[in-house]
Amino acid sequence: MTCTCRRAAWFAAVVVVVLAACPAAFAQQFPFNVKIEKILDNTVELGELVQAPTGELWMLERTTGTIRVYTNGKQSTTLTIPVTNACQSGLLDVAFAPDFATSGVAFASYVDSGNKLRVDRVLRSGNVLSLGGQVLDLGSVLDNCRPGGGLQVGKDGKLYLGTGDLGASGNAQVDTHTSGKVLRANLDGTVPSDNPSGTLTWSKGYRNTAGLAYNPDTARAGGTFYLTDVGSATTAIASDEVNAVTPSGNHAWDMGSGMYGSGTNDPLVAWGTAALVNPESVTVLRTSKFGSTHQNSLLVAAPTNTTGVKGKVRQITLTGPELATLGQTRGFLDPQLEMDGTGDPQCPARINTVMMGNDGWVYSSNLGVNPGIWRFWYDGPGPREVSSTGSPFPLTVARNGSQLEFGWENLTSIDAIRAKRFATGQRAEAYRLFEGALPIAGGSYNHAAVLSTNGAADGPARLTATLSAPGAGNRYYLIGAQNDNIEGTLGAASSGTARPVPGTTDYCTTIGYGKTVNKCARDFQNETTGAPLRLKDYNPKSPTYLQTFSLADFRGKVLKLALTSENCFWCEEEAKEEGALDKQYRDRDFLFVSIFTLDYGIWHVPASEAECQSMITTWANTYNTPSIILCDIDANGDGYGDVSNWYDQCNCAPQNFYIDQGGVIYNYVQGAQFYDDVTAAIGPEVNAPTCD
Repeated sequence: MTCTCRRAAWFAAVVVVVLAACPAAFAQQFPFNVKIEKILDNTVELGELVQAPTGELWMLERTTGTIRVYTNGKQSTTLTIPVTNACQSGLLDVAFAPDFATSGVAFASYVDSGNKLRVDRVLRSGNVLSLGGQVLDLGSVLDNCRPGGGLQVGKDGKLYLGTGDLGASGNAQVDTHTSGKVLRANLDGTVPSDNPSGTLTWSKGYRNTAGLAYNPDTARAGGTFYLTDVGSATTAIASDEVNAVTPSGNHAWDMGSGMYGSGTNDPLVAWGTAALVNPESVTVLRTSKFGSTHQNSLLVAAPTNTTGVKGKVRQITLTGPELATLGQTRGFLDPQLEMDGTGDPQCPARINTVMMGNDGWVYSSNLGVNPGIWRFWYDGPGPREVSSTGSPFPLTVARNGSQLEFGWENLTSIDAIRAKRFATGQRAEAYRLFEGALPIAGGSYNHAAVLSTNGAADGPARLTATLSAPGAGNRYYLIGAQNDNIEGTLGAASSGTARPVPGTTDYCTTIGYGKTVNKCARDFQNETTGAPLRLKDYNPKSPTYLQTFSLADFRGKVLKLALTSENCFWCEEEAKEEGALDKQYRDRDFLFVSIFTLDYGIWHVPASEAECQSMITTWANTYNTPSIILCDIDANGDGYGDVSNWYDQCNCAPQNFYIDQGGVIYNYVQGAQFYDDVTAAIGPEVNAPTCD
């Protein structure tokens, strides 16, 4: 047989690459698979965004002095503290006593109506929030500028406060002055007996400590504190800094700034006066939920000093035994960048607060376009359960007579209103409620869908629904967003471990698995034994280089799955256009994935994975492609690639299987697919352009 077909492309999201057919660098707003969604509207500038140990979300309005507490996605209580809000003053930060869950004691730092920086108790009793007694009086803030105000409670039970120099820069070097310092105090404001200075001073030499973050898990006995120190464009020596706080250390101000040396403690990173970024808020990304490359790093909100500049969220990777050594500085969010080059007016500009939530995701607020509260999350393999453990919007269950009333977070268009194809049996509703029996026998979860719903609005970030006939006995419940396969084996327990669910089904079981249109794409497996296979991405330009995948890992993305061979001319021609397509559609949940073989005539695979890796590397470098290129394998020893041979329909290449977000094949093409072909095929399936 003479094959006249043309080969399919492969592609995935990229970090930053240059393509031969698309010479401009690929600008990106986020790292690969990181997304952002708006969860609350908010038009008032926040001093900080903080999550209480009990899970509530505390929004601190800097200019009004109002604390707004959101419980389960609904505002539950407020407290307004009289503040001076000129320049950088106002309501600055909140920290919580170790026994907050029972005592209701928190602490607020703010500049009061008399222009004094202070720390007071805040008392939570039921749904009543009140201002308690003063803990620290730190003196007047000259011109209302440089108050600092970052506040934390360490695992030693002590209160840590970052103070600016309050407009009198020379005091930052004087231990008996509380300005320009990181202070360490007992919770009643007294000096701890083990403070080395004999005063409240724990570390000195700061100009304006706008943000203070704490990592209790480092090798340092008391954990490690990190802070941002805001510089000035009008003061030649005042750089913007991010510091690892050194107990008894001297961080140079006002003798100098930035990498000053001279026996002082240098910052992790500094931006000179020609490139000030105004680093206002910092959080420690301890979680592994964004992947190992992001774990143990700092995220810094840097909205800049001018309203005309959109600002960035910057990431600082930390290394060393105390995680206090700079490894790498890079952008985490740049709202001015967009893969397709058009810019997105919905992307939040000038993010000024960042906070790692108890659920491991990152929450933020912004000052510019489309103001609100935003969540960063990782859209990796597998389904995303709604209201994960530690979320400020948890899944709640309450009994009302014989009925159960459920509440959960209201996901935005990124999750709940993705493009859908109902004709193939996928779920038309946004959410499904699953019920299972307790105890869990043999460690295997077994749950079934009992309610399909779009939910009823109950507050700005919460939906509700009622289950009229719950099962008898002890039960557990899950909420899944549209097309998430929690019915099958892709769900995860709250611990993160996979839930095996023997014998359960989803719509793919109903419509069947196969390689033809309107069937769910069959996962990679050994042709003889049916054992599952995972294929490795050997493209060094791919963001998933050396990671292994099953087809199920890509559920939630629109795919062009291509059968590709090294000896295919049209495959090479097609690869020249993939860069432009990736640039246009990667941010809309579209991926190119290729199954690579040596010879499409017999779907022969290279003799070794090392040979396959070498060929894929050469291919990727030749066509400068960042796509996912998976090396097929002959696990059953019959001389053919297990995946490509099973999917083959014409003994030719390229072959293109278009697979929707629910895993259903909706289009099949023998032959090369170029720009217009692909855009026509994926247009109805991809998500609308969003800030991701």
